[in-house]
Amino acid sequence: GAFFADPRLFEGYGPTDRDGAQYQERNQTDTSVEVRFTSPEDNALRYIVGAYYIDFERDIKLLTGEVGTGNRVRQAPVIRVGGPNFGGGSGGDNSNSAYAVFGQIAYDLTDKIELSAALRYDKEERDNVNTVPNTGIGAPLGARRSGEFEATQPRISIRYEPTEAVTLYATYGEGFRSGGFNPLGSRALIVNVDGKTNTTVQDAFPKETSQSWEAGVKTTSFGGRLAFNAAVFATDVENAHFFQFFPFSLARVISIVQANEIRGAEFDFTFDITDSFKVFGGAGVLDSEITQNREEPGTVGNQMPFTPENSFTLGAQYERTIGPFDFTTRIDWNRTGEMWFDTSNTPGTARPELDLVNLRASLAGERWTVTAFSRNLFDEAYNVDAVVLNVPPPAGLT
Repeated sequence: GAFFADPRLFEGYGPTDRDGAQYQERNQTDTSVEVRFTSPEDNALRYIVGAYYIDFERDIKLLTGEVGTGNRVRQAPVIRVGGPNFGGGSGGDNSNSAYAVFGQIAYDLTDKIELSAALRYDKEERDNVNTVPNTGIGAPLGARRSGEFEATQPRISIRYEPTEAVTLYATYGEGFRSGGFNPLGSRALIVNVDGKTNTTVQDAFPKETSQSWEAGVKTTSFGGRLAFNAAVFATDVENAHFFQFFPFSLARVISIVQANEIRGAEFDFTFDITDSFKVFGGAGVLDSEITQNREEPGTVGNQMPFTPENSFTLGAQYERTIGPFDFTTRIDWNRTGEMWFDTSNTPGTARPELDLVNLRASLAGERWTVTAFSRNLFDEAYNVDAVVLNVPPPAGLT
């Protein structure tokens, strides 16, 4: 119980010989293929039919080692399963195969109204074999788990063009993300080591599904020089996948947020000021609210992690012909609003507003193009991800 409050017990830093190390290895190979058949675009009835297949093999090991150097930290040798410094860990060989068949038809009801409908069926087969010896949490070496996840996803859209410069549309669709497996023994670790006997985390987690609605308008004006688009949307998500960290067992697993709602609006524009110079930009607002979370009931009403409340972009592009060459340069600024990393929205842990600038320039000849670019031009440092520890800080540390 004093692990996070007594500096003498910190791995690698205290006056004991408890120096330790972690080692992670990941190997993956993928093979995929897709085929589509498409009708001519000028038909009144248009269609797309196709199929997709992917097979991937992924081997992951996360191992801990007890180096035992005492009073100092040194670089540990590679931790090998069953080796002299092997302390435990998790890992597995994962074999996944997924396929989908899909189709879409679009029909011009009139010269101004188009109705389209689509249907997609996905099925994924997952197989996991434990490759780390039993560490006392019910995870025997060679234990095998298998699962199948499938979903049928419809979508329907209607588009109306009252004029050549204005298009209105509305869409409803359903989405799917396959379920899978946490490291074998994760639930036992969380219950026995972290003491969360009421945890809903399982060694296998279910698929995630969503239902989405969107309506919007696309316009052009000033002889086609200005394009302006706007949309509103809503998405209801069931069994949202979320990475959750448990500090005492050091388990980072996929937890389930049973339900959350996403509501938002956005717009974007492009304005060709001259034939060579244009500006573009856009903005969006997003409200993502947790409506059911059995793992952490107190988070209902909070914002889902990794969903910033607003975003903005503004940029410009200049094109010019220089002799036989085409020169293009582009700069854009992007602002991402405040964003949380945990479902508890722990005060003081949100990432603040983030401003990034990108620059790109290219020179193209008849048969070649040379491009120079900088992403994050001003080298802004920021967190892409973070683990929030809701435990008391150690004495003397903040």
